[in-house]
Amino acid sequence: PVIISCEETGEQTVLANVNQEHDGPISTKGKLCVANETRITVTGVVKWALCNEASVIIASGMEIVTVPALSSLWLKELDFHHTDFLHNHLSFAFEVNGKIVSSGSILFTQPKYYGFINPHLSYEISGNKIRVHADAYAKYVAIDSPDTDILLSDNYFDMEKGEREVLIESGNPKVLKIRSCFNIK
Repeated sequence: PVIISCEETGEQTVLANVNQEHDGPISTKGKLCVANETRITVTGVVKWALCNEASVIIASGMEIVTVPALSSLWLKELDFHHTDFLHNHLSFAFEVNGKIVSSGSILFTQPKYYGFINPHLSYEISGNKIRVHADAYAKYVAIDSPDTDILLSDNYFDMEKGEREVLIESGNPKVLKIRSCFNIK
């Protein structure tokens, strides 16, 4: 019921046809929005980072925000001054009491043009927890089990280099198949 999203400006919004050649820099901006669909006011921290495909942070920021019940709050637009839109992306998260309640990332181009590098996704299963590891930025991480039906606390998510924990809510997988945008290019 509480989510952070981003309205991006990039190649897809600046050019009339994204397949056309461009002969200058492309405007790259992001405008974050926190939506609160609960009946109580929510206060938390918005964090953002402009990163490259290896998850190296180029610029970052944070802001404490309060979002009234059943409303949304738009933050000031971030201008990345014509960043390298083929190799940089924006990651963002909303934390309440130190816990991430919503996160995501945006590209300034179509995924097929972004300079993904192999994140070498791997995983470990321990009880009802899956720990996903990535060596670089991974977009649309998908977890599937060829041996059983599973229900997960999260799936089809974006992640920076590092690890992320996903809970198995039902099913008992022995083997997982994990892929991202890199695998379908």
